[in-house]
Order: sequence, then C-alpha cells, then structure tokens
Amino acid sequence: CDPRTASAAGPDAQAWRRLATGLFKVGMWEEAIRTTEEYIELFTDRADLLRVHAANVLLKRLSRPKAALRMLEPVDVNGLPAPLRPRYSRILAAAKELIDSGVIELAASSYRDPTSPESTERCVNLGGGT
Repeated sequence: CDPRTASAAGPDAQAWRRLATGLFKVGMWEEAIRTTEEYIELFTDRADLLRVHAANVLLKRLSRPKAALRMLEPVDVNGLPAPLRPRYSRILAAAKELIDSGVIELAASSYRDPTSPESTERCVNLGGGT
C-alpha cells in the first residue's frame, strides 16, 4: 500500500512515518533516507523528529556530515521534545567536527532539501514494481 494514496483524503503521515522507521530499523539506510525525504516534502510541519533520526543515520551510518547538517538545518530545536535536544546538539557538533577535520563525502547523491528548486528526485517506488 502506498502511503501517498492510502485514502482519498491524501497521504497518510502515520503510515509514511512507520515505513521510514521500519526501513531504518532493518538497516536499509539509503531507502530510509529517501523515504524520509518524501515524508519531509509531504509533511514538512511534522518532520523534525524524523529529520533528527535521519541526520544521525547520515552521520554515523553513511559518513555524510554535510548531508546531516542539511537535514538538521530546518529543525526548530526549541520545538523538539526536551529529551531529544541533547541528541540534536551532539549530531550537529559531531557533523561540524568531521567537516572541520577535513572529512569528504564520497556519496554519489546527497540529501536534497525537497523544498529547494534544485531537488528533482522526489518519488519513492513503494510498490516494488517499475
């Protein structure tokens, strides 16, 4: 079931979030990041928690500190639940430290802010087909 067409009312935020979270849990990092990007595009005002989780994966699992910073950039740290704020700060500091130390990202693609005009890849195939 495609969360974008789950109901006539529009995309299902909860189903989309569960999909992204499930992909993270099974270690499908790139797919989880792409799903998170789609979620952010569809539900921008509800995306901060998922952004922090994705930034952590970008930093620690995919060694992409610049992409992690881009993922965190729109997050309103004051709007995060208090227990999550230290994690946000740790990810931000670690990403900046890696960049300052000269770490270079070699990933073929980088996180793209879906609200930016440069973003062209916005679809995730959830059906398993073509």
